[in-house]
Amino acid sequence: MDYEIQYARLATTEKLPDRFLNAQLRANSDLSKVNMGQVFSLVEILTPWFPTAQIGQTIINTFSESYWQGGSTSDLANFEGALKKVNETLAQITQNGETDWIGNVNATLGVLIENKLHLAQTGRAEAYVFRDGKINHLTEGLVQAGGEPHPLKTFSNVTSGELKSRDKILIANPELYKQIDLENLRQIVLMGSPKEAVLQIAKLLKKKRINTVNVLILHLLESEEYAKLPVENGDDTIYLDKPLESIWAGLQRTWQQLIFPILKSLGRSSQKAGDKSLKIY
Repeated sequence: MDYEIQYARLATTEKLPDRFLNAQLRANSDLSKVNMGQVFSLVEILTPWFPTAQIGQTIINTFSESYWQGGSTSDLANFEGALKKVNETLAQITQNGETDWIGNVNATLGVLIENKLHLAQTGRAEAYVFRDGKINHLTEGLVQAGGEPHPLKTFSNVTSGELKSRDKILIANPELYKQIDLENLRQIVLMGSPKEAVLQIAKLLKKKRINTVNVLILHLLESEEYAKLPVENGDDTIYLDKPLESIWAGLQRTWQQLIFPILKSLGRSSQKAGDKSLKIY
């Protein structure tokens, strides 16, 4: 059975001064790699952005590039090989004197091949799956409490499993769960498409003036179901530090909610004044 992914993400266009934070979903343009699925990542490093930006992007790039280069017929072997390469790269960075990031990383790295999911976590970047109206904690128990962080073991906690059509996955850094409780998130994620859910999350965060959140929402669908979905206009990314609606969308809303009712009211008043008045419906 063939599957497709409907997805959306919440991000920021500007760099955050106190952390590196990035969420991505990547597919390989090489047709020979299509059967390897798609890779996704969410990485947060809780130290000032400038010195850790290169490390954060290195984690994302090393993971995706190493996974695509994997030569095994086993998806799990290629995934674990990519994680090993990331850990080795982080160990080398530490040997070069960059150590502030150790113990300050919240990240989730994963691959989705058709309906098969492989997921690795470090820190407190949590992932949940929504199925049949219920929420399950994908990353629960992956990180062992009390252990001393070590670069070579940064991404050593792995879970794998199979998803069902219509499953939705939510991945975010810890700040999201501080601002919106899980029950509200469950209702938001289940109410519509990933983009609609991300937009609603963004609205709630903007009210609180929170911009230190990144989110990925993935929706797995059978190809036939995916083909029936209405086309959503615009980008699949919502930015917390940009207006949530376009100027045109704002004008449409203003027309519907303010100008049109006023004109309609004026039209009714004018109609009473004479039969030759313009009728507005």
